[in-house]
Amino acid sequence: MLMSEEQSSEHEHEHEHEHEPEPEPEAPPPVRIEVHFNVDGKAVGPNAAKYASRLGKLTRQHCPPHYSEWTLVPVEAINLLWNGILVKRKRNRKSGVKKEEWDLFVDMESTELAYLRRERGKENREMMKNPHMTGRRGSTRTVEEMVANDPANPPSRTDIFVVTHTRKNGTFVSEEVRQKMIKINEIVARDPSSKHKDLDHDPVAEVFGKDGRGRVLGLGSGVSKTTLMAAAPYKRKAEEAERSKVEFQSQIDDLKQQVIDGKRTQMEIQSQVNAMLAMQGINEGAPTRISTNSPSNQGRRETKPPFHCALLAWMRLSSQIPSPWPSGSSDPPKGYSV
Repeated sequence: MLMSEEQSSEHEHEHEHEHEPEPEPEAPPPVRIEVHFNVDGKAVGPNAAKYASRLGKLTRQHCPPHYSEWTLVPVEAINLLWNGILVKRKRNRKSGVKKEEWDLFVDMESTELAYLRRERGKENREMMKNPHMTGRRGSTRTVEEMVANDPANPPSRTDIFVVTHTRKNGTFVSEEVRQKMIKINEIVARDPSSKHKDLDHDPVAEVFGKDGRGRVLGLGSGVSKTTLMAAAPYKRKAEEAERSKVEFQSQIDDLKQQVIDGKRTQMEIQSQVNAMLAMQGINEGAPTRISTNSPSNQGRRETKPPFHCALLAWMRLSSQIPSPWPSGSSDPPKGYSV
């Protein structure tokens, strides 16, 4: 059977389409699964089988199959597997972090020493019986707010401990802590001055025991008894200097107010003198009249007091202005600047 050229080309195109392979479906994105391990380090739980399958796949890809034991696998192959894990971690770079810095961080935290440090930190955290309840705010900012609310009465270690170890709703992290808080409140109720005792004898030390050479209970990280004892004299001097500064400023403010009051009084007197002088000028221009009320006063002329009488009155009033400076001195004391 003969076919035209167009029919032949169409037949060839159909034949080509029949032999073209179909595109493979895209693989689903990898999903991170949660795997649990027992105390012996063995995978347990519903995802243990998937975890074992994944390990087997990685081993077949990167480890030669002719090694009967894992200890016989060369270090190069083990490093290849480990580098694959590091590459995945480095891809999870946080926003705002430079790539080179993130890579160095991943390398630093992927060592065995870093792993042991993290595990030790987890264990220590689980062993804590009296964790603070301040969250990200921390004890330092909490103390700062307490001082700002009552500057005249700085909080004691007992006050700080009670506030930082009590939840907002008034509850505690455990029943043990609640019972100890009750004891602390009972001690303070019997003797309010007890919370101002030293760190070895205040209510916190009486209930929770004396602090060792490490942290001081309730005062946050970085604070030890040694640093507190060493800094105590300097803190007292700083507090005394602050009190002196406040008193000195109060005296300056009082002197300023006295000067302002004196100037106000002087202006009032000056206003009165000006009014008297104005009246004197009016009376000097008025005609003189003769009194005829009595024979003895006949021929006497009535006039207003002379000009110097007004000045004497002003001087008498000026002498009544209280001086803002110490008695016997007309100049301000040294050290004051108004």
